Amino acid sequence: MSHSDDKEPKSEGQRMMDKLLSGVPEEARLPDNDTTDPLEGTWKESAYLDENGMLVLRYWSQKDYVVADGWDQVKPDEAHYAKLCEKYGLKKNGDTSQIFKRFIDGDWVIVDDKPSPAS
Repeated sequence: MSHSDDKEPKSEGQRMMDKLLSGVPEEARLPDNDTTDPLEGTWKESAYLDENGMLVLRYWSQKDYVVADGWDQVKPDEAHYAKLCEKYGLKKNGDTSQIFKRFIDGDWVIVDDKPSPAS
């Protein structure tokens, strides 16, 4: 006799993951110990003031091999617009900026990964 009704029903997200991973061996689901994903533990925020003064933001990060990605648009009349423009150093239409972070010792830390100018 089956006791399937004793189990908790799986969430929609768990059912989706089960379907996506069906047929994928367990060892293929984890990163190879001999290689490191260069994007692991990174976070990038990009900001752009378009021709109408709209602030366009893109967020991207990867932690524990999970990627998060999102966009936002902030109009000049929104309360947090000026604060965000100041954060990214944007002053006029067409300005762009990026903030790059790495996960170091348990915290997201802003880093400057721009190459040094040749001397």
